[in-house]
Amino acid sequence: MVLLEALKGAQVELQCTPASGRLRCLGRLSVILVSEVFGIVSMAGFGLRAWRTYRSVPSGVGGVGGGAVRLVRDVRYGERPRNVLDLYLPPTAGPTGGTGMEAVPSAGAPVALFCHGGVWASGEKWHYAPMAVRLAQAGVLVGVLHYTLYPQARSPQMAAELSTALSWAFEHAEEYGGDPTQISALGHSAGAHLWFMALLGRARAARRPPRSGTPQDTPVRADVRMPARFVGMAGVYDIGQHYEYEAGRGVALLSTMARAVAGADFARDGAAPPQPKAFAAQSPARLLALAAGSLPAREPTLAGQALARRIGGAEGALTLEDAARLPPCVLMSSCADVTVPWAESAEMYWRLVDCSVPAEHLVYPQEPSHSDFVTVWRPLRWSGQAKDAPSSGSHADGGGASAEGTAKGTAAADLPAFAQDLVAVLNGRAQVTQAAHKLRGGVRASGDPP
Repeated sequence: MVLLEALKGAQVELQCTPASGRLRCLGRLSVILVSEVFGIVSMAGFGLRAWRTYRSVPSGVGGVGGGAVRLVRDVRYGERPRNVLDLYLPPTAGPTGGTGMEAVPSAGAPVALFCHGGVWASGEKWHYAPMAVRLAQAGVLVGVLHYTLYPQARSPQMAAELSTALSWAFEHAEEYGGDPTQISALGHSAGAHLWFMALLGRARAARRPPRSGTPQDTPVRADVRMPARFVGMAGVYDIGQHYEYEAGRGVALLSTMARAVAGADFARDGAAPPQPKAFAAQSPARLLALAAGSLPAREPTLAGQALARRIGGAEGALTLEDAARLPPCVLMSSCADVTVPWAESAEMYWRLVDCSVPAEHLVYPQEPSHSDFVTVWRPLRWSGQAKDAPSSGSHADGGGASAEGTAKGTAAADLPAFAQDLVAVLNGRAQVTQAAHKLRGGVRASGDPP
């Protein structure tokens, strides 16, 4: 899918290049496309390992293995064909009432709802089985989401589907041994962008009046519940800025990002730069920057404002009041990432700080690469208990161990630094409770950093 869309983008770029420069353009595009094909081939080994892991995880249906992670496949959370998720159940959790499966005493496992990247146009649940299994072994109930991809959907629809998945998790996490008060919205690359847009949509919806068709109807209010935290790995938070970066690398028209965000019209006249407004409306960093300069929402003072707000006339802008509803945010980036540079997360961090949203930016100097965030994970080998399980008899990394025990066990020993941090964040051992500074009346307090 992505390679096909890249070929479409290459065709557009050639058509828009003057005849005198087409040969040079063709050579440049050929090098990029060959590099992309080589990259796909080089990932074949990981794909085979991921598929084997996915097929080897015992099903959640039927008997319960002692220390094994179990997998409940294709749980439906919405109405669209790809609105399904896979649930990786840690050894201490399990399905309960009404599922037809044996109940397992639940410790209220923290929940991570993972949204994959893939330039808004590719990705399958099984690709992330090694990461999901390893996180489940560390005591996290992991949901790996499918969502509708480009060209069947654009980014606003994708974000809306993630919001639906979050509502599903709030309602059903306990049935699988999860704690609905400890849900993390976890995303990688484009998945981090989509999660944040979904959360911004909920934040804005909180100030809208309930919808009703007639005075007799019961008002319907949107679900505005927030997860315990947002965790973004190498996320794209400013579409316009990232488009410029992709243009500098010569891949802007080959990438599906602009088309997934700005739509088919942009693809047809791809030589012209997109209108900034089209990208800004889908850029969390830009929206937060605008909110930081806004005033708190007030009651309507003009007669015409009340109706305008009810029909959506004033819902587009994000305000500081909206931003205050966002959950604590953890941004992870790497200096080794040349696909989405660390500076994009750094800018997003300061936009969050400007809006007094509790935030933490974790930067890793030498690793991981962009794909390593989701590909370097390797599940522990189990033989009843983990090979190096604690002598107390509890399973290492979530197989019945406490969070503290997991932190001192194999979770810290076998994982790279970023993965250790992620486990600590998802398990709630690392708390993000305060922003770096507060705003006073929408204006930066004197003496605060720029």
